[in-house]
Amino acid sequence: MSKDIRRGERELECLQAVSKAMLEREQIKVYLNLAKPNPNPNNFPDFIFNNGFIEHFQVTSAKETKKGGKHCIAESVFEKDSQIDFEKYKQEFFDSKPCPKTIYTKSSEMEQIEYSYEHFVISFKRNIKNHIESLDKYSGDKTVGIFLVEHTGGKITILKNGRFFSFYKIRYDRELLKYLYSFVSQLKYVIYYYGDISGDLPFEIIEISKIPDMIEKVPNDIAFGAGRFINARPIIFLDL
Repeated sequence: MSKDIRRGERELECLQAVSKAMLEREQIKVYLNLAKPNPNPNNFPDFIFNNGFIEHFQVTSAKETKKGGKHCIAESVFEKDSQIDFEKYKQEFFDSKPCPKTIYTKSSEMEQIEYSYEHFVISFKRNIKNHIESLDKYSGDKTVGIFLVEHTGGKITILKNGRFFSFYKIRYDRELLKYLYSFVSQLKYVIYYYGDISGDLPFEIIEISKIPDMIEKVPNDIAFGAGRFINARPIIFLDL
């Protein structure tokens, strides 16, 4: 996504996507529909309603450094490079000899980044911790606390007996469920937004108070892996 998008638009886009896809959990749907952007967009949280808040942030399965997540850095470079490529190929096309009814195709592709479950856990815990610290300083109503966590980069996969079983859901992850439950006094829900995958709902909702019951249902014979993330942009010119 272009870095030209103003702060607040990505948060609102993610919130709207979750709200539109909501089929159950009518109570949390009410919170999503009531939520309004914070009039102070640089402050915590991103959205507020009468008795609570929604804070949006991103986590990634790519390595994060002091300069930022490698996935986001690669996306930013890709956006700039693809625009440069377009201008370059456009000039080449206009400089070439006319050849009517011919289609010229080129493409730009983002650098391949290494993704892993281990990077994801580090990113998830670090970002949760940072936003909990912001929550502790927040003086508004905290009765209903909601974190809207958006996954970026390659998808995490779940393997069963060495074979693909499902794309990642927090409900399958005993470690992160236990971690989230440690914030039961501060959060009511975590919405994990991972995007549309094979017709599945693009998110899952974790009600923090119900995590102990969820942990008991986590299968023992699963492992986690990571897929690739391919971002390519076709460039097509038609000579009429």
